[in-house]
Amino acid sequence: QAQHEGVHVGDPRLQVRHAQLVRRETLARVARARTELPAGARDARAQLEIIGGTAALALGREDEARTSFGRALDQQPGLQLDPAAHSPKVYRLFRTVRDARERGP
Repeated sequence: QAQHEGVHVGDPRLQVRHAQLVRRETLARVARARTELPAGARDARAQLEIIGGTAALALGREDEARTSFGRALDQQPGLQLDPAAHSPKVYRLFRTVRDARERGP
């Protein structure tokens, strides 16, 4: 196997590090796209926030994920996630945010 700085490419530590970098890049792209989408692109904005929330949650940034999911619901108040298309962790947190909004302050 190939090596990079003393770590085998198949090394789980390297794979985890790569996944973290991909998630961080996803968050950076979401942040850039937020500024580029037209104001009326509500569906696209909602989906963008779901992607950002999912990446944030995968990095352990639950507060940031909650904020992203809240912004998605700002764009589409009746938004539902398909539990088959999202991890249980993402689905649960999204529902928690949505349910809290439905209950009100």
